[in-house]
Amino acid sequence: MLISRSLGPLVTKSWVDVSHDTTFAHEDHLPVVLQCQGWFQSPAKTPPIRWDEEAMLNPEKNRAFQAALNTLPIPAWHITIDDHTALYEQQVLALGRQFFSKKPE
Repeated sequence: MLISRSLGPLVTKSWVDVSHDTTFAHEDHLPVVLQCQGWFQSPAKTPPIRWDEEAMLNPEKNRAFQAALNTLPIPAWHITIDDHTALYEQQVLALGRQFFSKKPE
């Protein structure tokens, strides 16, 4: 199991859950449990997004947003489904903010 270096000191216990029902799993795939205790600093909170509803209704902005979505890369490198999903969500949100968020006043 890989964890971040900052999380390592918080680990108090780990084990393989051998009682898990493996009916629909591969024989070499068993759930691992990691028990942690303590506190760590969370990253700075970003301000909430203020969406511009008028921009969302603007056909030109919508066409530009759709065109920008088509430019998002499909990774040519090996990446897990979960990591690709997280990357894609970040990219779509970044584009959404670019096209549809209210600018600071």
